[in-house]
Amino acid sequence: MENREIKDAISSCIQTRGDVHIYKKGIVHSAPIQCKNLIVEGDFTGDAECSGDLILRRNGKITGKITCKRLFVEKRAKIEFINSIVMEECTIDGLVTGHLACRGLLALEKKATLTGNIKVGRLTVADGAKHTGQIQMGGF
Repeated sequence: MENREIKDAISSCIQTRGDVHIYKKGIVHSAPIQCKNLIVEGDFTGDAECSGDLILRRNGKITGKITCKRLFVEKRAKIEFINSIVMEECTIDGLVTGHLACRGLLALEKKATLTGNIKVGRLTVADGAKHTGQIQMGGF
């Protein structure tokens, strides 16, 4: 149940039932992370399996496989997912490129720009939000 704070470069696997916070100067490349909540302000490219939230606060390209309960892409964040990601719920208020599979509600907030195909249970789109790609609703 130990929380981990990443403030510099690491390349080893992280497994905890606690939270992992990658700070601005933190770097995690190609190392898998298993945790409850993952907050990314630094540089992260590996796989992540979160039983809770994945919160993305900065620009980056995530090449690994991602699964989480809830995904949050905050304002001013620019994220590119190379692989499809799977989550229960998703809120986007930044710029996202990639294919998403969201079993529940996918909410595009007013600053959101999403480029990629999405598979959703439900979708809400605020005034000002943008999406380019195919939408498939239901079928989970």
